Order: sequence, then C-alpha cells, then structure tokens
Amino acid sequence: FAGAADGYRARGLVGARPQLLAVDPLTADLTLVAVRWSYLDEAGREGDHSSYRYLLRRTGDGQHGIQVVVDTTAVPG
Repeated sequence: FAGAADGYRARGLVGARPQLLAVDPLTADLTLVAVRWSYLDEAGREGDHSSYRYLLRRTGDGQHGIQVVVDTTAVPG
C-alpha cells in the first residue's frame, strides 16, 4: 500500500468510499468480507474503483484484524 495515496492524489482522487458487499462468518473468529472501494474526486464523483476480499480474525480483546487481502477487481478485456 506504500505510495498508493500519492498515486491517487496525482490523478485528482482525494477520498474513498467503501461499499460493504458481503459478510461471511466462517468460524467464531474468522470472517470473510467483500468491499468495493470508490475513489472520489474533489466534487465527490467516482474516478476509479477497486474490490477486495478481506479475511478478518477476531483477537483476544474482541477486535478484528486483517489477516489476508485479495484484490478481486475485475480486469477489463
């Protein structure tokens, strides 16, 4: 993820909006989540997007941490 924000800003994208597509509890401690991210310009218009699946693990204090990230953005063509 290093440098990603700089790349988006260089293209005029200044914000991000997540859309939760699916939440699939796998076990008491593991959850698979699908998220589509819209990257927004200064007027709030979507200039780009990407989709990811996140495998989350519940920690001892009840918080969830990302264990795995898979880019599921459709490739044109």
